[in-house]
Amino acid sequence: MDLVKQHAGGAIDNNPDVPNDQNEAVTTAAGNSIMDSLKSLVSGGGVSQLTNLFHSQSTGQDVSDHPVTQNVSSDLISNLMNKFGFNSDQAGGIANNLVPKVLNSLAHKTNDPNDSSFNLQGILSSLGGGVLDRNHDGKVDMGDITSAFGGSGGSGEGEAGGEGIVDKIKGLFGK
Repeated sequence: MDLVKQHAGGAIDNNPDVPNDQNEAVTTAAGNSIMDSLKSLVSGGGVSQLTNLFHSQSTGQDVSDHPVTQNVSSDLISNLMNKFGFNSDQAGGIANNLVPKVLNSLAHKTNDPNDSSFNLQGILSSLGGGVLDRNHDGKVDMGDITSAFGGSGGSGEGEAGGEGIVDKIKGLFGK
C-alpha cells in the first residue's frame, strides 16, 4: 500500500478526473485491487509469472508490457469503473499510470540487495495466504517453492537441457 501511495500523485492525486475528496478512497481501492490481483495470480499457480516479472525488471526490461502488469491493470480498470463510475479512458489512465510504477518499484526493491524492506519470500508468503506454505512451517521458503513446482529440491532441472524454474527462483534469492 505504501508503494501505491508513493506513486498515486500523478495517477490519482493530481488527476483532474479524480475529485480531490475521493483521492484517498481511489488510492485505497487501487492498492486493494493490485494486491487482490497479485494474490489471485499466486493462488492460481502463477508464481512463475510473478518471479518472471521480477526477473524482467532486474534485467532492465520495462514491466509495462509484462502479462502480469497487463492483468493487474485490467483488474484495476474494471474495479475503478465499478466502484467510482469512471469511464474506461479515465480508469485506464489511472491504471496505466499507476500499476507499472508500483510493480516496477516492488520488483526493484525485491531485487535490491541493499533494501531489506521487501524480499521475494515475504511477498510470496503474504500473497499466498498460506497456500504456498507446503510444509506448514509458517513460512514460504525454497522447500515450499520447490514442492509447489513438483520438484524434489534437487537439481532444479525442469526443462530438457535448460534451466528449470527452481533454478530461476534460486537466482532471484541470490543462491
